[in-house]
Amino acid sequence: MVSFEGSLWHRTNRGVAVAGTTYILLFVIVIILSKFRTLYPKFGGFVPETGLMFLIGVIAGRFIYSVSDEGDSVLLLSPSTVLYVLLPPILLNQAYNGVHRGMFSRYIVPICIYGVLGTVFSAVSLATLLFLGSTMFDIFTQRNPYFMELLAFTSLLSATGNIGPTLLSTLRKRRVDPHLFHLVAGESLISSLTAIILYEACVNLHYSATEHYLSATQQLHQFLFDIVVTGFLGPAVLALIWNFGVLYLLKRIAFPREESSRWELSLYLLLTMYAPFLVGECIRVNGLCTIIFSGLVLRRYDVLLTTMPAEIKRTANTLLRRMAQYAETLLYLEMGATIFVYGESFRFMFVVLTLGGIVLGRAFAILPTTFSYNLAVEDDQQLLDGVEKADSMVEHKVLKNDTLIPVKTSRMVYYANIKGTLAYGLVKFFPGNQYNTHNTVFILTTILCIVFTTFTIGTEYVTNFVLSILDIPVNIDEDMYIERMKKRQDEEIKKQQVLGISGWHKLERFMIIKPLHYAMQQAAAENTDDGDMSNIKNNNTHLTD
Repeated sequence: MVSFEGSLWHRTNRGVAVAGTTYILLFVIVIILSKFRTLYPKFGGFVPETGLMFLIGVIAGRFIYSVSDEGDSVLLLSPSTVLYVLLPPILLNQAYNGVHRGMFSRYIVPICIYGVLGTVFSAVSLATLLFLGSTMFDIFTQRNPYFMELLAFTSLLSATGNIGPTLLSTLRKRRVDPHLFHLVAGESLISSLTAIILYEACVNLHYSATEHYLSATQQLHQFLFDIVVTGFLGPAVLALIWNFGVLYLLKRIAFPREESSRWELSLYLLLTMYAPFLVGECIRVNGLCTIIFSGLVLRRYDVLLTTMPAEIKRTANTLLRRMAQYAETLLYLEMGATIFVYGESFRFMFVVLTLGGIVLGRAFAILPTTFSYNLAVEDDQQLLDGVEKADSMVEHKVLKNDTLIPVKTSRMVYYANIKGTLAYGLVKFFPGNQYNTHNTVFILTTILCIVFTTFTIGTEYVTNFVLSILDIPVNIDEDMYIERMKKRQDEEIKKQQVLGISGWHKLERFMIIKPLHYAMQQAAAENTDDGDMSNIKNNNTHLTD
C-alpha cells in the first residue's frame, strides 16, 4: 500500500513548508489589497495599512486552524528569527530614514526629554498601576508578577515604536508643522532606544535576582551597568567605530570599473544592515541599540566620508526601505495569524488596566516635561532677547522662537501613542516556564494594545479629525521652514556668544526640579524696578559658573 505521508524529512519539515507557503500567499494578498486601498481612499482612511495586514493574518490563522492538525501555531515565528532577521532592518530604516538630520539636531533636547524621561515616567507609572491592580483584582491564578517583570513589560508599551506606516504617513500627507512632525518622528526613535535599554536591564535584573540570588548592591550595580555600558555607551562607541571603519573602507577600496556598482552595493549592505547587530551581540552589548546608533552615524557622516556614487546609495536605501517594509508586514501577519494561540492567556482586567495606564502614563510623561522644558526655554529666551539690537554681532530681526513647544503641539505629541512591532518582537523573548506563564499573558496583551492603537490613533480619518480639533497648521512649506530655522539658529549662536551661555547652563535649566526655582526667581524679579541689562548678564554669568 502506498503511503501519502511522505518521508521522515517531509513529515519533520512540513510545518516550515506550510508556514512559508502561507506567508508568501499572504504577502501577495497584502499587495493586492494595498492597491485596493489606493484606489478607494475612503476605505484606506478607516483601515490603516498595518491594520489590514493584521486582519489578513487573522483570517488566514483561523482558516489554517480549521484545516490543519497543528492549528495556527504552525505560523508562529521563533523569537530568534524575529530578533536576528526582522528587527534589525526595521530599526536601521527608522534611524536612517525616519529622522531629518538638521531638524533632529535642532530639536534634540525636547526629543530626548520626551523619548527618555517620558518613556521612563510612563513605564514606571504603568508598572505601578499593573502591580497594584494585579493584587487588588486577583488577575493571575498563580503568583502575581514581580514589579521588575511588570516594569520590563511596560517599558515596551511605553515606547511609541515605528509609527512611520501609520501616523507619520498621514502627517506627511497633510504637510503639518515641521516642528511637530520631527518632534513626533524623533521621539519615536529615542523612545524605542530607551525601551530596548530599559527592557533588557529589567529582564536581566529579574533573572539575576531570582536565579543567582544577588545582593541588593550587586543587583543595583548590574542594573546600572546594563543601562549605561551594555545599553548606551557600548553600542554608541561600537556603532561609531564600526561605521567609520566601513565608510573609510568604502572610500579607499578600488573595485574593477565594470563591477564596481555590484560589489560596492553588496559590501555596503552587508557591513551596515546586519553586521553591527551581530558584532554587538558577539561582544555582549545590545545589538539592537547598536543598529539604531549605526543608522544615526550613517545618516550624519556617509556624505562626508565616502565617495560611493549617489546611484548606489539610492539603490541601497531603496533596498533597506523594502526590507523594513517586508519585515513589518511579516510581523503584523504573524500577530493576526497567531493571536488565538494565546487565547487561554487572556485577562480582561489586565488588558483594561494596561490600556488605561498607557493613556494616563503618557499624560504624566508629556505634560510635566513639556511645562519644564518651555519654562527653561522661555527663561533663556528672555536673556537672548535682552541683547542690544544695535550690537554688531546681531544683524537680523528676531524670529519666532521655534524651540518652544506650543500646547497644541504637546497635545498632538501625546496623541502619537501608537505601539509598534518592536514591542511585539521583544516581548516574545520574555522568560517563562511551566511555573511562570506570565509571558503568554504579556504577549497577548501586547498584541491587543498594538491592534487597539493601530485602529484608533493610526487611522487617517481620526488623525485628520484630531488635527482639525487642535488647529494644527497644515500645508506648510518645509523647505522655507528649514531656511527660517537656520537663520534663527545662527542668530541664537551669535547672541549666546554675547551672553556667554554655556551648554551646562542650558542643561541646568532643563532639570525637572528647577522650574519652581526659576518661577520664584521670576516672581522676585517682577517686584524689582531695576531693568538694567548688565544685571541680567551678571546673573547669567553667576548661574553659569
